[in-house]
Amino acid sequence: MNPEIEFIKCIICGVDDTITVLPGIVKCKKCGLIYKNPRESEKKEVQYFSKIDSAEHIEQVWNDSKIKLFQEGLKLINNLLPEKRKLLDIGCGHGLFPKMAKEFGFKEVVGIEVSQIAAEFARENLGLTVYDKPIREINFPDEYFDCITFWNVIDVLSYPDKDLEETWRIIRPGGVIFFRVHNIVYQLPLKKKEKIFRMFGFSPALLHNYGFSADTFKRLLEKCNFTDISISNSKPTAGDPYKTSKYLGEWFVRLVKSSLYVLSEIIQVISLDKLFISSALTVYAKKPSKIKKILEIITRLDMGGSSEVVLSICKNSDKQKYESILVCGYGEKAENLDKYYSTRIIPELVRNISPLEDLNAFFKIYGIIKKEQPDIIHTHSSKAGFLGRWAGWLYNITQNKNVKIIHTPHGHVFYGYFGRFKSSIYVALERMTAKITDRLVAITEGERDESLNYGIGKIGQWDIIHGGVKSLPEKLSDVREKLKISKDDLIIGTVARLEPVKGVKYFAEAIRVIDMKYPSLACKFLIVGDGSERKKIEAIINKSGLKDKVLLTGMRDDVPDLISSMDIYVQPSLNEGMGITIVFAQFLGKPIIGTKVQGIPSLIKDRERGLLVPPKNPQKLAEAIVELVKNKELREKIAGNSKKWATESINGYRRFSEERMIHLLTELYDTIFTKKSSR
Repeated sequence: MNPEIEFIKCIICGVDDTITVLPGIVKCKKCGLIYKNPRESEKKEVQYFSKIDSAEHIEQVWNDSKIKLFQEGLKLINNLLPEKRKLLDIGCGHGLFPKMAKEFGFKEVVGIEVSQIAAEFARENLGLTVYDKPIREINFPDEYFDCITFWNVIDVLSYPDKDLEETWRIIRPGGVIFFRVHNIVYQLPLKKKEKIFRMFGFSPALLHNYGFSADTFKRLLEKCNFTDISISNSKPTAGDPYKTSKYLGEWFVRLVKSSLYVLSEIIQVISLDKLFISSALTVYAKKPSKIKKILEIITRLDMGGSSEVVLSICKNSDKQKYESILVCGYGEKAENLDKYYSTRIIPELVRNISPLEDLNAFFKIYGIIKKEQPDIIHTHSSKAGFLGRWAGWLYNITQNKNVKIIHTPHGHVFYGYFGRFKSSIYVALERMTAKITDRLVAITEGERDESLNYGIGKIGQWDIIHGGVKSLPEKLSDVREKLKISKDDLIIGTVARLEPVKGVKYFAEAIRVIDMKYPSLACKFLIVGDGSERKKIEAIINKSGLKDKVLLTGMRDDVPDLISSMDIYVQPSLNEGMGITIVFAQFLGKPIIGTKVQGIPSLIKDRERGLLVPPKNPQKLAEAIVELVKNKELREKIAGNSKKWATESINGYRRFSEERMIHLLTELYDTIFTKKSSR
């Protein structure tokens, strides 16, 4: 047997069960990999390539055809890597891509090129570090590189599986491996008809040692333990640098290339990323990181508890375990987020139903998921929860992934927001979407129990994690003097968005009832906030002649000071998941009156940690306020019980602290892959 010729088995399956597709070219019956068999030995091929020059010394091959591809590749790599540190380019030719990578910002760039002529050029003329022997002979340190690139070289190698194993060893966890590889789905049919094409002056097909399709290349990467694999059609090289057409000229080749690329993109979309027919593929993958990636998706970052919670998660999650990426629509808190958080803004992600914008937002979320390839998708609020979870489901189905999906509603919307018909649609959609959700997180026991009563999820899906509340400032100011309120007057107040669901107009009507029945009661009323119902509330106050007793402050940034100055805090909501201002009031030892809706009874135990009244009932609310105003002993009892309960420690964490919320979320994230929870 000739020692310079070798017979090989499939590098993916390890079997030798093939059919011949062309002379000297076989196809594995098991996985479909196409490769030369028999072929020259690896030693013989390295000797051959070491003595010849690479095609990149031809100016057209570089300047006229590949520079844009290299630029786009660097942009993609830049998006995937938070830091540009060390890059290795395998098959670097004359060093032009490594030179661009260095100019792009990589601190250390190394090349491998077995052509001694090309390697010497890169070293002497470009000042690059280039090795002129195979990667397995160099012995780089373990986990040294952040990025390793293969530009149209992986199918030329004798044993790409062994080279990828070495690549795995020398790339750091979370590092990116990037390829442009010829696509056998395009190349093989043309190769079979090569004689016909050559009669007309064409040589459009390439087939090296291996012919990879999207499927077989993905299998090879998975065999070598790479994950987060993304495959797309590669744009063609510009012009006709390799002179594949003798007679029809460069313009014809350009037209054919661009037309085939457009067709391949259409087919990829129609086939849901199952079929790729372009001449080459762009592929990137990652060595699994010890740090798991989590997409935190919320509809809008407006003023409110859910926004504060999501920002706290992104800021305070354990950076040694998790990388948080915030996905959101515009909102009051969405400006300059990228200074502090890894953020993806989707302008079409809005709170109100808008079919065209919602569809656009859905596909943008899907695109972000596909690009970022997270381990966990954690959605927050109703709209983002619906779109984000179904986008995650579609990604899992089309990409054969198992990304875990968590949803925190931050309070349901099944009453108090919409009419009966619209509410029933929301319930039906949530029931359906809960079936594709791995875990559901309620911020109170009341939210969980009511959701279960509506048929949302199963008891085993639900976890309870209170929204974390920031510690109050050590020093709080009494705002009575600023607001011109006498020290002899009791202040009864609320802090809320002035929207229908917050029920503040019923508080205003309760004030009118109190004034009619108890005009001499020594108290003032404070309404902090703004919104669409402000004019209605002002009309109630003005019509009742209460301007001297009621102060509407609008939006304020000194909410803790305002609540600290109140003697009784009122939460008149029609629906409330938890109510962070209730917790603030409890921290400050304030007697509280709240409505019997969703999560509020989980915080306020009637007549122990506050008084509970029915929603939309000004008469009952007025009676509760008067009772507390007249009964100082009851006020003090409720205030003491509330503060003790809200500030007590559970397993070393204050009940409503951000630290406890992050601890419980970390526990959930850690256990979701086994679907177990210790809570």
